[in-house]
Amino acid sequence: MVALFLLFGFTVMAVVYLMLAVIGFRGSVADRFLGFEIPEAVCADRQLLARAHSLVAFWCTGAAALSAAPLLPLYRVIVDPDGGELDLLPLAVLAAYLLVVAVIGGYPFEKIKQLATQAG
Repeated sequence: MVALFLLFGFTVMAVVYLMLAVIGFRGSVADRFLGFEIPEAVCADRQLLARAHSLVAFWCTGAAALSAAPLLPLYRVIVDPDGGELDLLPLAVLAAYLLVVAVIGGYPFEKIKQLATQAG
């Protein structure tokens, strides 16, 4: 049951980060309907805005790839005919891994805030 929950969680994270990466690649990070609330100092400077797009595209692509990495091992645990369950140590490792992936996916947005303070 826990493995199924983790499989669902990592799948959702992979899809969300992939969608964020697509927004970055398309250059729609500053679009209020598709993107995010970017500080005005970043939106006003064309180079900073391009940097924001590349940051979101790069780091969210990496987070999507890292989110998809544990999907196959989790799937194998779920379909194990012996009813394989996760012990405490693999569960703790996956939880820590989930936090690392979330930090990596959130990095570009914190960096964009720093770009705004440097520009302004």
